[in-house]
Amino acid sequence: MMKSLFYLTFFGLTSFLGLNLMYSQVSKGNIFFERTYMVIPNYNMNKDFGIVASVSETDSLHDIIGRPLHSKEINQYYFKNDIDHVNLMQPNIGISFSSEYNGNKLSISDRIMMRFPKLISYKNYSIVDISSLVKNNFYFSVSGRKSYTPQKLYYFSDDLMNIEVNYYNKRVQYSLSFLNQKFETKEADINHGYFITLTKTYDVFNSKLQHYITRWSCDRNITMYIDKSVPKSWLPIFDSGLRKWNKALNNANSKCNINPITYLDDNWVDFRNGNIKYSSISLAPSNMDRTYAIGHFDFNWKTGEIYRGNIMVSGNWIDYWHRQFNFLEKLLKVNQDKMNMCFDEPSNHTIYKNNFIKMGMESVIIHEMGHILGLRHNFKASSLVDFDDIHDQDRINEEGLIPSIMDYLNLLIDTSKIYDCNSMDCIMNNIKIMDHIGKYDYQTIQYGYSDRNVTIEYDLGPDEFLKTDALSNTGDISDTPGKYHYRFLNLSKYVINNFNFKRKVTNFNTFWQEQSDLVESHYRYLSGAIKTNLKVLTSISYNFNAEILDIKKAQKESARFLKYLLQGKLFLDNKLYFMFPKCEVGENYYCQGMAPFDLNATHNEMNRMLPIILTSGDFESRMNSNYELTKKTISYETFRKIMNDTLVVKDPFMQFFM
Repeated sequence: MMKSLFYLTFFGLTSFLGLNLMYSQVSKGNIFFERTYMVIPNYNMNKDFGIVASVSETDSLHDIIGRPLHSKEINQYYFKNDIDHVNLMQPNIGISFSSEYNGNKLSISDRIMMRFPKLISYKNYSIVDISSLVKNNFYFSVSGRKSYTPQKLYYFSDDLMNIEVNYYNKRVQYSLSFLNQKFETKEADINHGYFITLTKTYDVFNSKLQHYITRWSCDRNITMYIDKSVPKSWLPIFDSGLRKWNKALNNANSKCNINPITYLDDNWVDFRNGNIKYSSISLAPSNMDRTYAIGHFDFNWKTGEIYRGNIMVSGNWIDYWHRQFNFLEKLLKVNQDKMNMCFDEPSNHTIYKNNFIKMGMESVIIHEMGHILGLRHNFKASSLVDFDDIHDQDRINEEGLIPSIMDYLNLLIDTSKIYDCNSMDCIMNNIKIMDHIGKYDYQTIQYGYSDRNVTIEYDLGPDEFLKTDALSNTGDISDTPGKYHYRFLNLSKYVINNFNFKRKVTNFNTFWQEQSDLVESHYRYLSGAIKTNLKVLTSISYNFNAEILDIKKAQKESARFLKYLLQGKLFLDNKLYFMFPKCEVGENYYCQGMAPFDLNATHNEMNRMLPIILTSGDFESRMNSNYELTKKTISYETFRKIMNDTLVVKDPFMQFFM
């Protein structure tokens, strides 16, 4: 098998092709040494290929911290032979012609992106100057050298080629690979949450848009390399998270399989990061405060075939799940104090903690792997569960904790039982994490990766619905998010107000830092809940069949949530808490200051602004307009009755203009 990428000296190339004449022409005036060239066989002209541009954060693409931080989504081209040039062409992505089309296909032309001067053509090969490709976007840097810089000669003969260039102290890799010409497209259905292509098909009389879903070919395994950024102890967790999709995939098509490979396995390949032929998952470096996960894939814009996927999971997720468990430990301590019981030492909770964090990390990995398989978000999934059924184990066994892992759901706490827990075993039995795929996910995979007719039993809430659909939200739980928000915030308040924070003299994490995390989390959650419930009250909910959903129950609970907030039921006790200011990392210094929370000001601001919003003409108009149009929402009059006497504007200036 020919090596995917190799560099030939000029003499080696002439020997390979027998082009002695070419050497004398190119070497005259040191032309070769001042430029960058590519050898293209004629049989590789007019074939679509994908390009991935990956930027290393450090000097070497081999460095673990140098995982590609950005993958540009261009990226489909072909080379077209001309008399004096080879043109880099971008096809009219998404344009195709039916077999009945008899018109001039050139009436819709592809775009010339770059023209590469043809240095020499010999038999079935052309050598072109690609300096404009690598220098158009990136600069070469040569430290302390003024003489010519020997550049590389690239040979695009195999189905893969990598071009690496310098950009100051970074390295950039272009990775090119030909795309599968025989992939069988799968038509998209608007109710199925896949990313799609936009294809315009022309026939004899008219044109139409044809959408294909993005998915993998099952002719080969979906191989995911778990790279060296993942510690050995975490490898089983990453492996398990990736494989959670295999039951659905295997059921859809027996040839479909996710095959994780770790750097400890015999079949590991020590590939360069950013190589278009390798899909990988890494535990990405991040700054002190940023918690993120990204599942990005590259696909053929004509057919929808995915040919590479990369997942980056921020290491801060481990800290995030640690903090969630620490909250549960404090809850247990408060419960035991209430019952005059002895508190278990944290060391006794190690097994529980490890299992909890494992479930949390798996949930993140499963979600991102769903994106790699072509699936979009479904932010309506959690709202499809009745509040009274969210903890029902029979329902969970049937459809999952929520119907889709492609929603955002972290920790679910049974607030009706957890106050009575006096052991960590009881605490763990009353919390759940979505660490599996749901029934919606299972059905959607069946649609995308099998030839069967599949009925999707659940509604879809993609990213576009976040701004407009009342029940498509991040962080909502059940069909009445206001009810769960109220109960969780009361639990948070119970823990923070009753936990005895003590300074640990031997530990840098002092009591005020623990307070800071908990108090900040409480008010951050409260702020998000306010936004969600305001949106629920002023929006409608609908599906892709343009059917308006009845959300009166959800709106009434959102109104009650805001009523309880204005009554002060969700505020922490107004006592002195200290905060830990978040500072930027720089010059190896991280600030260690502390400052008091001004809870009085926070509460006064909410108590002042919220009534102004809720009594505004715009708020009233939006609620009444939705009610008159649909009769499936509550009116502003009903809202005011629920709020009763809590809606008093406390700003005299604003009252004057009401």
